[in-house]
Amino acid sequence: PIPCVPWQSQTSGQYQRRVHGEVDKNLAKTKQECSRIFARVAKGEEAFKKKQEHFHKQIQQFQKFILDSDRKYTAKLKMADDEKKQAIKLGNMVLEKKDELSSLTVQKRSR
Repeated sequence: PIPCVPWQSQTSGQYQRRVHGEVDKNLAKTKQECSRIFARVAKGEEAFKKKQEHFHKQIQQFQKFILDSDRKYTAKLKMADDEKKQAIKLGNMVLEKKDELSSLTVQKRSR
């Protein structure tokens, strides 16, 4: 006769041992697969961390470039503004000297 239920052909203890053995095998396989998955996750996290650090450095370098460029541009603007002020000052001095010379010339002619 073909047994319909496990305990008809095996004792209860034998059946429990067989079931526990299968469960233990499946559990060991599951643990092994979890270990592989966790190892891949750890590698992925490490790779992500390295990429994140790399991008952070690139962002910092770009920010430094922008700030340096801005400083250089601001310095050039200030220098151009200073040169403009100096040119105006010199122009005013020339005009004052010209006025002084004109007034001296007028005084000489009037004598």
